[in-house]
Amino acid sequence: MGSLKNLMILHLRDNRIADLPDSIGKLSHLAVLDLHHNLLKCLPDSIGQLSNLTTLDLHDNLLATLPTTIGSLASLKELSVYENRLTDLPESIGNLRALVELLINHNRLKTLPRSFCKLIHLNTLNLSANQLLSFPPGISACANLRKLYLSNNKLTEFPEGITELNELVFLTLNNNQLHSIPDDIGKMQSLGMIHLQDNQISTLPEGIVDLPSIFMLNVKNNPISELSDTLKGWIEAVRSKQLHKSIRVLLSEGFDIDMI
Repeated sequence: MGSLKNLMILHLRDNRIADLPDSIGKLSHLAVLDLHHNLLKCLPDSIGQLSNLTTLDLHDNLLATLPTTIGSLASLKELSVYENRLTDLPESIGNLRALVELLINHNRLKTLPRSFCKLIHLNTLNLSANQLLSFPPGISACANLRKLYLSNNKLTEFPEGITELNELVFLTLNNNQLHSIPDDIGKMQSLGMIHLQDNQISTLPEGIVDLPSIFMLNVKNNPISELSDTLKGWIEAVRSKQLHKSIRVLLSEGFDIDMI
């Protein structure tokens, strides 16, 4: 394999590959490496030598960890490692400063390294269907983030710093263990869609009515028992289409605003 030094695109998906040779690191011009749907349990350290790699697809394998050398992929823009068995991520992942899309959903992560917040060019981050108990507070440094998926985890608190993400458009936090939403959510100027269904939220902050770009709010299957008059009026206006824009508010079946 090392003799193919001018190779730029390599598709090896849908095979039964269990190991990669160390010589993979000699493909110095490689830009795209697709290894999804194989039987890989680990990657050779030499993977970090692929200095021109922009896309690495490893989804649907058996990976339990990633090598520290992955942080040397300075040109990497897209990394897909969803549907593996990852229990942690190396601190070096924060060195992937060119990364725009990171898909790590459907793994077994409980925490994230603090270096995560150095991924300042991230546009899309999918961490759904893990076992996350917390989230790095410095996420606000990822100022270019537009899509953040955190559904189906074990979060008990709304992740600190998310309300500072002014470019965020899509946010999913459904099926966690959240009890409240921060009051300053209203300052998220770009937030258009937020999914919060299947949590333990008992009330909603008035800041929701200040979201200028909101078009979808899903709070189904939450034990909402308290709403301010401002929120009640806003929900009624949404239902009767009295607002100047179209907004969908999804509440639990049988939810009666007059009973709160």
